[in-house]
Amino acid sequence: MKGFIKVSVFVFLLLLGIAVFAQAPEEKNEGVAKHLIESPISFRGDSLNCELVGGWFSGPCGAIFVDSTKDTLAFIGDGGYLRILNVSDPSSPTTVGKLKCPRVIKDIYVKDSFVYIADGESGIRIINATDPTNPVEIGFYDTGDWAYGVHVVDSLAYIANYEGGLYVINVSDPTNPTEIGFYDTGGNSYDVHVVDSLAYVANYEDGLYVINTSDPTNPTEIGSYDTGNCAYGAYVVDSLAYVADGSDGLRIINASDPTSPVEIPVRWRLGSMIRGTALTALT
Repeated sequence: MKGFIKVSVFVFLLLLGIAVFAQAPEEKNEGVAKHLIESPISFRGDSLNCELVGGWFSGPCGAIFVDSTKDTLAFIGDGGYLRILNVSDPSSPTTVGKLKCPRVIKDIYVKDSFVYIADGESGIRIINATDPTNPVEIGFYDTGDWAYGVHVVDSLAYIANYEGGLYVINVSDPTNPTEIGFYDTGGNSYDVHVVDSLAYVANYEDGLYVINTSDPTNPTEIGSYDTGNCAYGAYVVDSLAYVADGSDGLRIINASDPTSPVEIPVRWRLGSMIRGTALTALT
């Protein structure tokens, strides 16, 4: 009888645990889930002309930014933590500072001594990293949706705000950021890259949107290109937009005429889902 009771209690606790886990808010487990879901669907094989020289392998990393003016520091989204790494020795990065954020970090942009974090449901967090060993949050703005992407130009932060579209936030006073304009893309905005007065938005199933922000209080769409899959990331160099198009790989869009972007008929299928893009000049 005692054995039966013990088994019954064990089964009850097991079922209760499963039920609680199933009903838990998605965000609590997002770091692990995101790490698993976004892992490559398949591997292409051996590396091609690249060699792993170092890394930080202690958990899911969903965002990274390396400031060209502080190229010994890498700012990464370590789940719900902003972690600042010294990468002066790339074979052995070391943590110099970290800060807990309310949610799982989606994107990072660093300008001067400030770190701008797209923090999902918690909007935009602004961190003073003048002392990288002791980063301190000094301001935030609740975007009302899920902040997935951030790009800062001068005193304006451009936010890819999921179902909210493109938001423009004045961060001239980083302790009190204020919204000054937005554009409803009608889709799910995951990333944004700004060149001059044009914001290039990766708008998921709707592809790439080109938005004129010359008047940041009234952004207007001037062009778009349907990438055919799910646009997760966008990065623009000169007149070319490089789009991470989910399971369709990398697409390269000629945006020399931003009102009529056209795809260059070369597409890299990487054998896995890609969700972000970043380029730098090679010399």
